Amino acid sequence: MEKESKKPSIDDLFLDARPLAERLFDLPPGERQGLRVAMDGFDEAAAEVIDFQPRYGARAGISEQDFEAFTHTVTCRNEIRKHLRVARKLLEVLEESDAVYDDQAQRQIFSFAQIIEARAKAYGDPEILAKYEKTRAYRSAIGYKAAKTRRRNEAELEQPENDDLPEDPAEDLSVTDESPAA
Repeated sequence: MEKESKKPSIDDLFLDARPLAERLFDLPPGERQGLRVAMDGFDEAAAEVIDFQPRYGARAGISEQDFEAFTHTVTCRNEIRKHLRVARKLLEVLEESDAVYDDQAQRQIFSFAQIIEARAKAYGDPEILAKYEKTRAYRSAIGYKAAKTRRRNEAELEQPENDDLPEDPAEDLSVTDESPAA
């Protein structure tokens, strides 16, 4: 029995990040380097700071302004992560769906090329071969590439890139009569 893939729910397919627009950053390439990332235990440490702030925050040296900035940062981070889960699932579903449809399209065009060639041969119709030249060439491109690679590999085996081949190891071992007789 063929395994059927699970259809994504509507929650997996909908992403509206517009409410986050003011909180999102589009960094230039390389600008993420040096940014710190959460390690194991961050959520517990953040919960501890949040839980103890009303009673011990001032005594611990955490100002109300710093605490508000921290809770705002953590709230933004958590909202973005909720959207990231949906975005990752949506990306996964889109990539997998693209792969399935691409596979179907490839199989269909390959079969069209075979049908075209078979009908042209059966009915002696060279004009149809000319009309579908790109379709037939597309189907054959993989075979041509494989043949070209095979020829290149065979040529490399016959003509090594490094002309400085080591000498025969047997020539390096000289047998002398100085060895003690048994």
